Amino acid sequence: MTIFSQHSVKDKVALSLLILNKVYQRNDDSSKSVFISINRDDFAGFVGTAKETLVRMLRIFKDEKIITTKGTKIIILKHRVLLNMVENM
Repeated sequence: MTIFSQHSVKDKVALSLLILNKVYQRNDDSSKSVFISINRDDFAGFVGTAKETLVRMLRIFKDEKIITTKGTKIIILKHRVLLNMVENM
């Protein structure tokens, strides 16, 4: 909770994506793409921000080709970029 209260929304969304990626990852094959299936209201609650702010941040990540989306599913394309964002937290 301390980490989430002291950092920017961008950092919190990056960390949340990495956490959810690990949660949704299947144990049998970690090399395949992971589909994070969570609605935006729940994701915003998880991050601790407004839905509109979360959607704006996801759009930025999508424009930077860090993630892609298919409906309510999120796929991380560049794990290293997200890791670099949270590395200094």
